[in-house]
Amino acid sequence: MKKLIAILLCAGMLCSVLPAAFAANIGATTEHLKRNEGKVIFHVEDDVIGYRQSLIEMLDLYAQPFHKTILYYSAVSREAVALYRAERARIEGLTDLDDLVQEDMYGDIGANETTLDVCGKLYLLSTMDKTQIQTAADFARLQKKTLADINTQIKENFQRADYNDYYWDLLVESKRRATKQINGAKTYLELAEAIETWTDYFVPAETDEEEIFYVDSESPFFDKETLEWYAEGLEEELQKGYDRLKTEGYKAKKATIDEIIEQFHQQAAKAVYVEKIFKIYDACWDKICEAANAKAQTRKAATTSVIKKALARLDKMYLNLRRANYSEAAWDEIAEIYDDAYWNIGSADFADEIGNKYFEEIAKKFAAVKTLAQQLKADKAAAVTVLRAYVGNKKFNQSKVKAYYLAGVKKILAATTSEQVATICSKFVAALNKTIYTYRIIVRKAGSGAVSKSTIVKCGASYTVKMIPTAGYKIKCIVVDGKKVRLTNAYTFKNVHKAHVIKVFFSK
Repeated sequence: MKKLIAILLCAGMLCSVLPAAFAANIGATTEHLKRNEGKVIFHVEDDVIGYRQSLIEMLDLYAQPFHKTILYYSAVSREAVALYRAERARIEGLTDLDDLVQEDMYGDIGANETTLDVCGKLYLLSTMDKTQIQTAADFARLQKKTLADINTQIKENFQRADYNDYYWDLLVESKRRATKQINGAKTYLELAEAIETWTDYFVPAETDEEEIFYVDSESPFFDKETLEWYAEGLEEELQKGYDRLKTEGYKAKKATIDEIIEQFHQQAAKAVYVEKIFKIYDACWDKICEAANAKAQTRKAATTSVIKKALARLDKMYLNLRRANYSEAAWDEIAEIYDDAYWNIGSADFADEIGNKYFEEIAKKFAAVKTLAQQLKADKAAAVTVLRAYVGNKKFNQSKVKAYYLAGVKKILAATTSEQVATICSKFVAALNKTIYTYRIIVRKAGSGAVSKSTIVKCGASYTVKMIPTAGYKIKCIVVDGKKVRLTNAYTFKNVHKAHVIKVFFSK
């Protein structure tokens, strides 16, 4: 964790690792970072006072959101503020330059280990926002949920056959340590550290020997796949941007917009570095705005104050949602909606891009994600519909169908999870399928030749009887249910709804 934070600070990527709700409230310290290109400790005067002030500003960056009661449960905030105050007091008492900063292998100056460690802890605590913790009771609930998640992840992602004994033992031991750490957590920080320990754990499959390569983000050149990824994302942003303009009342001919986006696609495909793709994007976006009569001079700019209020409004919407009320997949949808909105707001150029209409759309997107209760209700309705399809279907024994249907519906309505509903539905569907009427098809022959065997078929099914005369013989006559039919080498009973008898006569 310490090395990670140090690297991120030096690379100017601090904001990208902060949780969205946390990064939304950075405030004035962000301006300090921008002025120094993200290098919090770089290029300051070589004296104790200058370094000390830079460390305090970095610490403030991590601690600032905990002063806002809207984001965090009071007990979480108290832990964070206590950490912050203790470290700030320690920094203010340092008089030796070697205690304040450290030099890395490249000769760059960075924060000392203790301050980095505290910043890391504040970062972990920042993950405990109100979507996770709203009351003291949520502590035990989160412990229980995390342990359940660990078991689910192991069951879904790790198969014993994929690992040798060494790696499997590592996995088992990791689970044991994680379980002990989670159960033993007494503070919110300890719980956050325990959750991160398991989340970051990875066991390589025995057959997986692929190497991971890292690309310097400051290098202008990327591999073709990465360039395509940037181009596809920005092309999608152009379309989304125009869709937002339409909600604000700015419109252009569809053919014109499609032509501009196609121009971006073709030009971006020829670019050999990322900066060029962004320049093409900017030029095409200006064309879209011009085509939609949404020029900058006709619109109110999105000032820092407007963006800050919009981010606060987004945070309020986000924090009204409870993570415990959603499945993991559903919460991922919520997080994606939030992240997209956060990006759009932060990069907005004009106030009308992030006005009431925009937030109405965000609210609709949040509402469209089903909670566990809503999903359970929908799954129950779907399961009952599946069982109801058998009622009245003449292919099935209706006296048995009615009994199974009533019993199945009763159990489905009593289920408390979607998983239970799926299991119950599957069980009763299997039972209902067995109530289907069956009919016997009797195959008889006379003379020298081979015919298909007699069989039992389900109602509505088909069965083909094949007839092959012995050498020197031929099919003389075919009688089905007492009536002669035309001669053939194969006779098919289609959509069977009763028993049948077929007789095949062979002769020379």
